[in-house]
Amino acid sequence: MPLTDPETVAELQSMAPGASQNDLDKVTRLMREGRIFRGIQDARKREHILENLGSIQHLIPTIYSLRQDLIYIRPCAMIMRKLFMIPERRGRYTVREAAEHAFSGVNQTDGQVTLQTSESSFQLSPGSLSDQIEVGYRQLYIYAMRFVLDMVPERAKKEDGEDTPQPRKPNPGLWRGIGALAYRLGFESEEIHRLRGRDADREIASDALQLARDPRRYKYPPGLIDNFISQMADMFKTAVEISNISSTPSPFTDGPGEEITRRCGRLRGTASEDSQLLLFFNHLNKTDKGKGKGLTSSFVRWSVYIAFFGIVELPSHKPAATPQDRERSDQEVPSGGQADENSNQKSATDGQDSDINSSKVTTSQNPTNSLKRGAENEQPFQFQFVFERPEMYPVETDRGKRIILSEEPNTVNDRKSSGKVNRTNPGLRTSVGASQDHQPQAQTLAIASPPSITPPSQPENPIHPQVRPRTQQVEKS
Repeated sequence: MPLTDPETVAELQSMAPGASQNDLDKVTRLMREGRIFRGIQDARKREHILENLGSIQHLIPTIYSLRQDLIYIRPCAMIMRKLFMIPERRGRYTVREAAEHAFSGVNQTDGQVTLQTSESSFQLSPGSLSDQIEVGYRQLYIYAMRFVLDMVPERAKKEDGEDTPQPRKPNPGLWRGIGALAYRLGFESEEIHRLRGRDADREIASDALQLARDPRRYKYPPGLIDNFISQMADMFKTAVEISNISSTPSPFTDGPGEEITRRCGRLRGTASEDSQLLLFFNHLNKTDKGKGKGLTSSFVRWSVYIAFFGIVELPSHKPAATPQDRERSDQEVPSGGQADENSNQKSATDGQDSDINSSKVTTSQNPTNSLKRGAENEQPFQFQFVFERPEMYPVETDRGKRIILSEEPNTVNDRKSSGKVNRTNPGLRTSVGASQDHQPQAQTLAIASPPSITPPSQPENPIHPQVRPRTQQVEKS
């Protein structure tokens, strides 16, 4: 009998029992009533599974929630492609590779990473050159996540009882903003310089004049339209930034919080506005958000970011080593030949899966692994919670994050014999605790985990010829 079933997945999908008391109460009730994990009858094992479920501080992912979240991430990737990719070379390089080649180190201080803390404020944090590139790349992605609905023709998801929202016209001011931010973070490309030099105020003023009077029916007096545009642009420049903006939104609420159906997929209009203040690197780059009663849209955005990008450990965020840690580390270092042998074995291992990007990214909790942990003195029982394979999402390794998208066609029959398909939600599938020698083949996708970053050796940048690459050696993570 399968240890998991479609009903279990449907009940646990997008819940965070380790962060939300509401979710934990529901999971506890479902487990005690025997409505989930029906294939596991041993009371002790069920209690242990419940304990592990209660330690998951992120939204529990499934194939369905992953595919829905990709709908949210793809428009952000479109913005990044426009920023870094040269159209005629798009098939030759990834966006990340293009961004790494576009990093020139302009405006950067050696040994310091620039962090954007608000729309107009920055701070410095200790970090290496590779940290500057990685954190800078992420901050541009976060900017895209913050304003995606106003930068590309992507409509928000319809709220219940409201009219279907229409795509908004791209805001030239926000496009100029991402160009200025990219330059501030050390990146240069032809598109970045073009965006920085863009006069967004004049573009908005011109659009306003045409919107006020349809050009097909009206025309302004000859020679005056430029004057009107200049006057309106000058008016825009008199605006003063509001300094007493409300504090960062809380990831928790005392009420029921976000419904399960709102915890994955496209942004909803109200959720986008509520979570904008959270979408900065210093707020997102945290291993956990604590614990509360209900979850807000801010928690959902944070959880999605962690799932796709993980955590970057900057030197200032790493705990200082205690004398006991240093003594233990010295005792664990193997002697001469053994160290060389281990090093060679590691090099051979690193050579495998070369298509998977590498990054010094960690997460505090892997939902899948949490469910498989057992007491050290117990005989481990076979249990797989995530349905295609336990490596589905997210998986942290030294070589990056793997996300299983689908099985190979030749494993369909195996899957049919080992699990059932949820007819109402094809994204949810079941899988038994198969033995190691009977695992289905799967296609993997590397998402948002950077390859090893090395500066180009050639004198010119092959992707952005107009940008001279920084010659300083990248520190190895």
